[in-house]
Amino acid sequence: MMRILVSAFILSCFLFIFSCSDEGSSIPDLQGEVENIPFTLGDAIFNDNGDNTLSFKVYDKAEVSTDLCSITPTEIFIFFDSENTLDQRDLFVDFSSFEGFNITAYNPQTMNNILFKEGWFRIIENNEDNIIAEMDISDDDNNFIRGGFTALRCN
Repeated sequence: MMRILVSAFILSCFLFIFSCSDEGSSIPDLQGEVENIPFTLGDAIFNDNGDNTLSFKVYDKAEVSTDLCSITPTEIFIFFDSENTLDQRDLFVDFSSFEGFNITAYNPQTMNNILFKEGWFRIIENNEDNIIAEMDISDDDNNFIRGGFTALRCN
């Protein structure tokens, strides 16, 4: 009887340990709010600038196009340049030195740029044809965007 209990205990511990692994877990899709308008991930693209920097554009799901690489957006979209690194990059702006790393959202309907200066961005995986990345960004006016996305290469 004791042997059965010990075996059952070992089996339950084994199952518990494997059920706690993060394999198969996923990052929620990018979403947030910009100028009191919900932003939900649609498509994303990137270009390799050739100098170890990448240019990203992330579109809202309301944006529809058959050619994402030459789209003229009509809905809110996010754009930014980043180093081609797997390191997490914190957003900042230093007006004294005119340096910084920030992410901008643009609303074509109001022609407003929203500068995100708080939060972070990181590339999780880069296989040359697509990039998996995530961000958690905000500004001082209750605009925020959080989650992950996959960007397809355009050049």
